[in-house]
Amino acid sequence: MERRKHKEEQNLLDFFPVRAIEWEKKDDGTVCIKKPKTKNRFLKYIIKRSGKNVDYRIQLDDFGSHVWEKCDGHHRIEEIGISLQQKFGKKVEPVYERVCAFVRILAHNKFIVYKGT
Repeated sequence: MERRKHKEEQNLLDFFPVRAIEWEKKDDGTVCIKKPKTKNRFLKYIIKRSGKNVDYRIQLDDFGSHVWEKCDGHHRIEEIGISLQQKFGKKVEPVYERVCAFVRILAHNKFIVYKGT
């Protein structure tokens, strides 16, 4: 109980997100996240043999791609928000609410982890 309370008191803007899943950068500069359909090797083999892709592909927009690339463990979420605001201006307002909501979704889906927590 004590540990959970301490975690809630931390500010999300101070966290260092780190990508925890495979991804690729497209020619247009956007990012595509690859989420495995299954962890079972036999099922992966069956899917592959049937000619289908073994991964779900999640295409991010320009804003999401920018945030994703900054999730390298060297940038705090606050710094990512500043960078996003500098690149896209008023289009991303309210920037911190949007970045925090997006990062929470990424963490919930285990696409990122927080360094040092």
